[in-house]
Amino acid sequence: MRMAHPRPVAPAELKGVARASWARLNKTLSGAPARSKRLSACSSRETRVKVARTIERQLGGLNDPINVATGAPPLACGGRLPLLRRNMPAVCLINSLGLHPHSPSPHIVHALRRLRGSNTAPYSLLVHQLRNFDDDCLDALLAVLKRHPRIFALNIGEATRGLSCGALERLIAHLQSPFGARISCLFLCDTATPSWAQAAAKAATGRERREATEAQARAILANGKASPQALRSAWGLVPWRDPQVWAALANAPLPHDTTGTNVKWAMPTWHPKTPWSALG
Repeated sequence: MRMAHPRPVAPAELKGVARASWARLNKTLSGAPARSKRLSACSSRETRVKVARTIERQLGGLNDPINVATGAPPLACGGRLPLLRRNMPAVCLINSLGLHPHSPSPHIVHALRRLRGSNTAPYSLLVHQLRNFDDDCLDALLAVLKRHPRIFALNIGEATRGLSCGALERLIAHLQSPFGARISCLFLCDTATPSWAQAAAKAATGRERREATEAQARAILANGKASPQALRSAWGLVPWRDPQVWAALANAPLPHDTTGTNVKWAMPTWHPKTPWSALG
């Protein structure tokens, strides 16, 4: 709890106008008024600039988002996360969320919470570059996946280095749940992810479950002429087979540090080779 500045107490013998005048002359200043008062006492402009820079250097770091250890660039908008785009790109990179590789964990959580509250969501989400991705960030990511089932391609990659075993268990449980996200293209770090987590994630998003899901979608589309509701249901099961999704991923810009289109599918070990014309 922040303590307030102590207020001077006027002598008991002062009354009325004299007491008010004493309080006005002995008023305690804080914040911007106190800073202006200190600077006004300087004799020259050079001295005022020097004092102002000293104050900014000593106190500005309290709210400065720059990572001093890494020298990462500050966020835009005076240290605040920029607003999310009205329409999220098909391939969402960390810069689309207003983040950079050295963003601290609270900023990552805040950005993911705003993505969860957004009316639109990407198809492919890549957060592998975030070096401070921890358990809190993963919980915020799971909330995004619950809110936006259209995300079917996920790359956590090297960010798994900062996750505990409990966090990995929560990720696996979400992927195994019938109410979880239908992730068909998943990439976890080969060296930082325990073997048991890799095997469980592969089973939860691998060939058997993917083919079972696609079989459900084919059954919906096979019942005569597909109605708009049937098309929506089938698309919700297998968005990775929609020709429009393929076109959106094809038109998405590539990250600067990668080549090839596989990154648009979150650089998984598998991605679909053909779309379904029935969903177009």
